[in-house]
Amino acid sequence: MATKLLTDTMIKALPTPSKDERMLIVRDSRVEGLGVRVLPTGTRAFVLDYTAAGRRRLYTIGKFPEWKIVRARAKATELKDGIEHHQKDPAEQKREARVAPTVADLCEQFQKEHMPKLRPSTRSDYGRMIENDIKPELENRKVRKIEYADLAKLHRRITDRGSPAAANFCLRLCSKLFAFAIRHRMIETNPAKGIEYNRSQPRNRYLSSDEIKELTKALNKYADQDVADIFRLLMLTGARRGETRSAKWEQFDLTEGTWTKPSSATKQAREHRVPLAAPARQLLAKRRAQADSELRSLKRQIAAASGHKRSELVEWRRRVEAFVFPSRKGALGHIENLKKPWGQLCKAAKITGARTHDLRHTAASVLASSGASLPLIGQLLGHTTVATTARYSHLFDDAQRAAVERLGAVVTGGPSAEVIELKGRRREKR
Repeated sequence: MATKLLTDTMIKALPTPSKDERMLIVRDSRVEGLGVRVLPTGTRAFVLDYTAAGRRRLYTIGKFPEWKIVRARAKATELKDGIEHHQKDPAEQKREARVAPTVADLCEQFQKEHMPKLRPSTRSDYGRMIENDIKPELENRKVRKIEYADLAKLHRRITDRGSPAAANFCLRLCSKLFAFAIRHRMIETNPAKGIEYNRSQPRNRYLSSDEIKELTKALNKYADQDVADIFRLLMLTGARRGETRSAKWEQFDLTEGTWTKPSSATKQAREHRVPLAAPARQLLAKRRAQADSELRSLKRQIAAASGHKRSELVEWRRRVEAFVFPSRKGALGHIENLKKPWGQLCKAAKITGARTHDLRHTAASVLASSGASLPLIGQLLGHTTVATTARYSHLFDDAQRAAVERLGAVVTGGPSAEVIELKGRRREKR
């Protein structure tokens, strides 16, 4: 290899080697180890010749003319300092960067190792968010290259499309994803840390008594009565949507009239046992009879079937045996999507601004109206903290007002004041 004081003009004028020569390297006389490599294609690039861990390596700094000699010397000096004083091997670092996990790799590992521990509904929600928002934006990026600004941008993009709550959910998921990456030594710090969440106010939407009546009518007319029964059970129990749609027969004791939700199915991650009202028991008894009839029919069909058809019937039998609301679609085995049916039902009942989760709030409001205490409501709904149930404390205002009006009447000797009926809450005049 020739050694010369390299200049940009000289590098440009270097001869192109023949194919037999493979390449030409000219060393720089000013910075030891630095050189310029010329290929038979005419491509020129600055390289650094060095030894690390007893091995001789040739590291490509950058192509000429994008890189000039002054910049190449500065970079070579920086690399040599890292090699000599900090045991850094730039070629090995480059190789590690090339094979470093991408966000797609991280998501795949997270879904295989962490998500199976979660509730089915949480797995479903995480899976949708990963596929619809996180991967389209970041999947080809290296995990260690993701920064605060990248996740802040993702959060802002989802917010700007009119989904601030979904943006917050995505940010919480990203925080969990990169905490998982830290545990697996892919990165050292969490890029989601410090991003400001969208402010949200807890919703206090309750269905009025008239809305409940109209929704009941719509449910009775709805084409898919399996889905209708899910909404009926939500109204009768105040249970969470995920707990209800994934409910299994083994969780119910129809003789005692109880529903024991396993820790794997509840948000509070502990077993939750609640009594069932007579209408809820009747609904479940009806579904149990339908399931038993379906199972008897399936037994005959399976005996007469073969091949792929038989496998399909066997799988359907498994789902009917296990789930209160089985579905032939999807991998989970039970009815999953309630968004479209809920929209159709609300339209038929002329209900606006209500979510399926508001059926849970409505159940709490009815319990409060009937005189149930906040601790009792919390127990029935499976709340882990008093603060969660406290959002319903204002529902006792009318009962308290009626009480003080009666007190005032006794003290003054006059008639009690009229208690005004609020929307969705029936009150008698006294």
